Amino acid sequence: MIRYECIFREGKAGYLEVADPVDSGEKKCRFMPYRSKAHLRLAELVQGNKRPVAVLRSEQHSVEVEIISMSPNSITVRKRGMASKNSFFKKLFPFSRK
Repeated sequence: MIRYECIFREGKAGYLEVADPVDSGEKKCRFMPYRSKAHLRLAELVQGNKRPVAVLRSEQHSVEVEIISMSPNSITVRKRGMASKNSFFKKLFPFSRK
């Protein structure tokens, strides 16, 4: 079992436990919220049909994920792909070519 700390906007929102590392597919995980400001803001954004980005940090590594849905004891996440990061840079530098 892998335990990830869920960090949203520099605040700890809770932790989640998964059997396998988070990959590019959607994954529903057991979630234990901390009931902090970070958790409340994260839950508010998810209820507003937003897909906020959080960082999951374990002892081995960290990964950036989109939060798809939340309930009091579970969370569904999807690993952010490189395409979304590239599109961010394309917005910053629309005229640059490879």
